[in-house]
Amino acid sequence: MVFSVIVPFFNEEKYIKDCVNSLLAQDFPKEEYELIFIDSGSTDGSASFIRQFSQIQLFNELRRNVYFARNRGLQAARGEIIVFTDADCVVPADWLSRFQEAMQGPEVLIALGSVYFHPQCSAAARLFEDLGNARARYIFTNRITEKYYGYTNNMAVRASAFRQLGNFSTCPVAGDTGIVKKCAKHNGSSSVIYFDNAKAWHMEVKSALTCLKKLFFYGKYHMLTGN
Repeated sequence: MVFSVIVPFFNEEKYIKDCVNSLLAQDFPKEEYELIFIDSGSTDGSASFIRQFSQIQLFNELRRNVYFARNRGLQAARGEIIVFTDADCVVPADWLSRFQEAMQGPEVLIALGSVYFHPQCSAAARLFEDLGNARARYIFTNRITEKYYGYTNNMAVRASAFRQLGNFSTCPVAGDTGIVKKCAKHNGSSSVIYFDNAKAWHMEVKSALTCLKKLFFYGKYHMLTGN
């Protein structure tokens, strides 16, 4: 099997239907990818919705931390490449095909795609969107390893990298950045790439205020922990 797609969720009833539909609509051979969803104790209809689909494996992780959930998904994953997104994201039909293209070279262990916001987001949010993609493109293209970071709403990792480096740290925020930095340290800067054509849309983000709240949360965590 080529891909395992891992999606953690908690009370995502508003978005999870569109996420699932986009993953089921991939143009990649159905027998070559699996969908793994991990519920962190949802009290809405999210888990009930997922149970309708025989194509989706559903697991529970009651420790309410997305990295515990992603690590639970890794225990079940059978794919050669593990792809991560979030339940409030949607992806185009060529998403997996694009990640396969990105990871053709055996030296590439992690590929980060481009992230967009809700199609009807504000003009100010669109500026944050452009800035985020431009930042990732610049850092990874120029191999500025001290600035490397990760984001698990649109990231692919070879299963062999997890076997080498271990699973995600269960820090509340920095697990994705941690695995990216460890990979670059142990395997060289070219083991992590940014690939524009693997796209995901973060449907929760419609305004600049939402962007600022997320940036504040991440910034506060990094300031307190140094991670």
